Amino acid sequence: MITESFDPTTKEKAKGKPRLLICDGHDSHISAAFLCHCLDNNIFVFLLLPHSSHLLQPLDVGVFSPLKMAMSSQVIRSSELESCDFKRRNGLKIILKQERRQW
Repeated sequence: MITESFDPTTKEKAKGKPRLLICDGHDSHISAAFLCHCLDNNIFVFLLLPHSSHLLQPLDVGVFSPLKMAMSSQVIRSSELESCDFKRRNGLKIILKQERRQW
């Protein structure tokens, strides 16, 4: 539910600016209460077309899967080699650090 996940985790960081929530467009995920909450809280909802996951599959395979593998590998490596306080905000920094090592 949006009031338990997306909204509380993004509200403070947004500092009143609009937020974008991308949904899969399945009818069961969208309700009048959901849309009212989004409108009241400056959340823009982008609905993917129903039955369009086959069009988005290349992103999962070509972008997100390698990113997930690189991130997991670097987190494990960092935790083994050094004291690493891994949080989302420094995750990209850790990945980029590893990428520079590989070049």
